[in-house]
Amino acid sequence: MDKLFSDLQNKTSDLTDLTDPTDPTDPTDPSKSTNKDSEKLLQKQQASTEKLAALLEQSLNTLACGPACQKAKISEKLNQKYLNAQTNMQTAPIQLETTKKNYYVFTEGKPYYDNMLEDELKKKAKILTKLLAENFKEEITNAKTMNAYYNTELTNSSYTKELYAVYLEKNKLIQNTIKNHHADVITNDRKTYYETEAIEDLKYWYSTLWYVFYLFAILIFTFALIARTSFNFIVKIFILVIALAYPYYADFIARSIYGVFYSLWKGLPKNVYNDL
Repeated sequence: MDKLFSDLQNKTSDLTDLTDPTDPTDPTDPSKSTNKDSEKLLQKQQASTEKLAALLEQSLNTLACGPACQKAKISEKLNQKYLNAQTNMQTAPIQLETTKKNYYVFTEGKPYYDNMLEDELKKKAKILTKLLAENFKEEITNAKTMNAYYNTELTNSSYTKELYAVYLEKNKLIQNTIKNHHADVITNDRKTYYETEAIEDLKYWYSTLWYVFYLFAILIFTFALIARTSFNFIVKIFILVIALAYPYYADFIARSIYGVFYSLWKGLPKNVYNDL
């Protein structure tokens, strides 16, 4: 505000200087005034008046509009400049071409501009053609590469199908083997169960017959002692020991007899026909 009032004072002093009677260009002085000087003086006075009016208007606007209002106005001005700049960017190519055309048509003539425009278009067409050709060659190379990849994938796919068929057959064989093995396991379990049951029965009968055998051996020895025979007591004891030890050497006797008969059978000739 102080600056504003100082400007007003300066403008007022300028107006005072313009109307100062001691001014050498004072129109009241008939010896120095001319029509030309009077016009210049009037123009200066009018310009100063307009500046003073504009300054007064600016001062009134500043007093009427606070800081927020001033900020809004500045923001609006900046936004408008931004929009104008965007518009200029969008219309700049068109304006450039228009001004270029106007310049060359006016300076060199319409045929010169047409020939120049044709040359520029030819250059652009050559550049565009070159770019299109390069892009086309690149696309052809890419297409060949993709075709090679596709053929490779087809070959791999056929091999994969063959391998899949082979593995299907192998899986079927493995499944059948597993089923047979499972059946064999079940059968073996049944055999084991029956064998175990048979072994338990054999053990039962073995122990039973063992007790029966010793019972009969004791009874026979008792009757031999009671009965009158030609054998003396020592012979009877020896017979009893042999009888009681029979289960321990019976297996050896049986194996020995089997070995003798097997040796005899193995010694017989094998290329002899039994019947003619």
